[in-house]
Amino acid sequence: MDIGMGVNESHLNSSMDASAIVGIGLLVYTFYVFRLVRSLPWLRLHNASSRSNSFTKNGPLQIFVFLGSGGHTGEMLRILENYAPTLMNNGCTIHVGYSDNASKLKFESFAKSSIDKKSGSIHAVKYYEFGKAREVNASIFESIGTVIATLYTSLLHVLTIRASLRSKPHLILLNGPGTCCILALWFKIWEILDFTTSDSSNMVYVESLARINTLSLTGKILYYLSDMFVVQWPQLSEKYPRAKSFGVLT
Repeated sequence: MDIGMGVNESHLNSSMDASAIVGIGLLVYTFYVFRLVRSLPWLRLHNASSRSNSFTKNGPLQIFVFLGSGGHTGEMLRILENYAPTLMNNGCTIHVGYSDNASKLKFESFAKSSIDKKSGSIHAVKYYEFGKAREVNASIFESIGTVIATLYTSLLHVLTIRASLRSKPHLILLNGPGTCCILALWFKIWEILDFTTSDSSNMVYVESLARINTLSLTGKILYYLSDMFVVQWPQLSEKYPRAKSFGVLT
């Protein structure tokens, strides 16, 4: 009889342990589903403006920008120059991602000249080199290799950048090529996984001025990941409900 009671008690304890594990699992699952809905703009059940907006916190602004190459870099520099009094004041820190040295040199020149003209004030500039997700005219198989390499190297940089932006007023400003998709993906993944803060990524994507009637491939992806999606032609904002148009920015 004692043996039978011992077996029943052991079975009961095992059942309770299993129930506790299932309960904890469901709790964690529910928590991350909530964070997923809260983090991805197109899944949100409420207006983005109701979120705790880490762009409006007091203190110097931390900005991350990515310089693609060629025209993408030129457009990003014009955005920063046109809005320098708003973005680059009060001792801000700019984290600059780049994929070619020419873009880095252009930003260094810009930081020395244009910002002063617009009364900007930069405390520090930090540079991060990213590989290109896809080279021009690369085949599908070649692109797979570069995408995998970019996924790995960009993850390490994103972790460093996010640590600098965390719990501070910050803005992630993107406008460029396919690498922006990988960066946006990592920023959103860590926004979902980091349960120690409720900060939004504050990710803004500005579509190229050249896109008048249709979005670029990067734009079609970032439309669902960015916290604010900006186009420069009104017909695009009419076609895409989440898009906002403030006129020509670049």
